[in-house]
Amino acid sequence: MAEKKNKNGEGCIALQKDGRWVARIQIGKKSDGRSKIKALYGKSKTEVCIRLMEYKKELALNQEGVTAMTVAEYITRWMLLYKINTVSASTYDRMENTFIYQIQDNIGYIKMGDLRTEDIQVFINQKCKTISYSSIKKIKELLNGCCIQAVRLGHMQQNPMEGIVMPNMKAVEKKTKEIQIYSDEDIAKLQETINSSFNSVIKLYAYSPSYILVFSTGLRLGEVLGLTWDNVNFEERYIVVKNNVTYTKKRNANADKQRELVITTPKTRSGRRMIPLNEKAMDALVELKRRYKVLNIESEYVVCNLKGNLLLPRNHARTLKSLCDRADVTYRGVHAIRHTFASRVIRMGIEIKIVSELMGHSNVQITYNTYVHILQEQRVKAIKELDKL
Repeated sequence: MAEKKNKNGEGCIALQKDGRWVARIQIGKKSDGRSKIKALYGKSKTEVCIRLMEYKKELALNQEGVTAMTVAEYITRWMLLYKINTVSASTYDRMENTFIYQIQDNIGYIKMGDLRTEDIQVFINQKCKTISYSSIKKIKELLNGCCIQAVRLGHMQQNPMEGIVMPNMKAVEKKTKEIQIYSDEDIAKLQETINSSFNSVIKLYAYSPSYILVFSTGLRLGEVLGLTWDNVNFEERYIVVKNNVTYTKKRNANADKQRELVITTPKTRSGRRMIPLNEKAMDALVELKRRYKVLNIESEYVVCNLKGNLLLPRNHARTLKSLCDRADVTYRGVHAIRHTFASRVIRMGIEIKIVSELMGHSNVQITYNTYVHILQEQRVKAIKELDKL
């Protein structure tokens, strides 16, 4: 087969065994990194040369239109075309917030055709002074995902993110918040308040035993709000986590509300799990059933509002804040209850792999990185115990 090769991006022309001529040109890259090739066929070399020239003109016009777009315009287009239907609503919200609050007004004005590694590196270095390391990672992930797709589509010859060097965590001035947990004394005070306040303030504290449930299981807020009674096995004393509730932006053009409650399934296989119930967790579930009966609430949800409907995450948090105030306990947030559970079981000497499974982490490393300070405390304690031998 006769073949004439040109420079990259200019195409090549060849005569096939069947007598047809073919022109091939690289127009981007596939998801596996291999070149994406466009083939143009004709009966003669002249015909395919003309077709190749016309296609290159069309490609140049499209390329010019893309490269003339600003980074902000391109990211907006990319998110709407390739992300909104492939990630969860809450993940899309987080990506959108990263774009709006971190990228849009910083490098968003740069033309896609002019975006260079140096521009992004300067931007990231500047962010070391104002945001946390985890927020910088979100910026990198978003820009990299967008640029990878741009290369695949032939809108960029090379991904400018490939040369980016992430800063050392010590160089980031705004440190990630330390994990907050409730002390054993806090838990005792909260439990006493939960048990004693129902009769005096019924409407406010109807679902308050759910906090004891989380202290005993480590459920995420969305998981406890999505828990249904048919996923509770009272006889064998366990629950199955199948659902997660998120409060996300309502993106229907005809929507009359800005946000809506959405029930999703766990993002990873490890998120869908079975959790054994201890005595306190069982008591909390029984108490929830008793209170709902008193209030004539019928609902499929273990945690619900007075009408039996899904509860807003912010209302669940407000009730905990009110309970903390009444119990004279420092409010540390709903998520701190989950951290408290993990911290307690680790200090009990439970194997880190089992803790990871109970927490629903996708891998043990996440658990280790999150609670490394507690593990270090356990090591120090273990060494001190050697003095007693």
